[in-house]
Amino acid sequence: MTKYIYELLATKVRPIELAAFLKKMLFIKRKYFGINNNYWYLDPVSNFGLRLLKDHQYEPEMTRQILDTLKEGDVFVDLGANEGYFSILASKKVGKKGKVYSIEPQNRLWEVILKNINKNNCYNIVLVPFAIGENSDEVSISLSPSINTGSSTIVKEKRRQLWDSQKLFSTTLDELLSEKEPSGIKLIKIDIEGYEFFALKGAVKLLEKKVIRNIIMEIHPIQLKELGYHEDQIIAFLNQYGYYEKNGMFTCEFS
Repeated sequence: MTKYIYELLATKVRPIELAAFLKKMLFIKRKYFGINNNYWYLDPVSNFGLRLLKDHQYEPEMTRQILDTLKEGDVFVDLGANEGYFSILASKKVGKKGKVYSIEPQNRLWEVILKNINKNNCYNIVLVPFAIGENSDEVSISLSPSINTGSSTIVKEKRRQLWDSQKLFSTTLDELLSEKEPSGIKLIKIDIEGYEFFALKGAVKLLEKKVIRNIIMEIHPIQLKELGYHEDQIIAFLNQYGYYEKNGMFTCEFS
């Protein structure tokens, strides 16, 4: 019965604002779940939590690409970490000699990520609590209801005016990483709800020097269009710096 309620709220009740309200009324809280030798501090009614509980995996194709690319000692950047799922998996793959940057601007998720880090003994993860963009600035992020924290975004829309918001500082990948990883970043995963192009435009030094070897990216065409861009412009931008699509990710020609 409990699992049925979780699935009902996560997938059937719409709008998600109503589902989030009902979840609160039913006092459904986060708790730890052991799945595939890892521990996750999950909201069982969230999109992420329910999918992980039902399928014992999340975004399997992206998971496979990340784990197949990384090796022990590598550096991985998880841009748009959400609850830290890919950060935890990557942490265990790169081992103690490797490093993971888990970048997530939503302060409501920092405790979740830290709990996942501690419970899984993943102490090679650096939590970066900033937004990433083209410039350093103060920005406001619209926080989607807790049913799907992964859809929070800086992109403005009428419906999102009803959501809670959070003001925070943004920085660039160049400012964050240019001087820190001289041996190179093996892979960066980018999933930031339409702001992908801005993050890349703030990484020109890293791209020029081929510090980033591989890029796997979730492109959000609707949000991108709202910002006045098209996914073809992202591809052309990366091509300009010698990155070409191969096996579902962008790889620099000298990697």
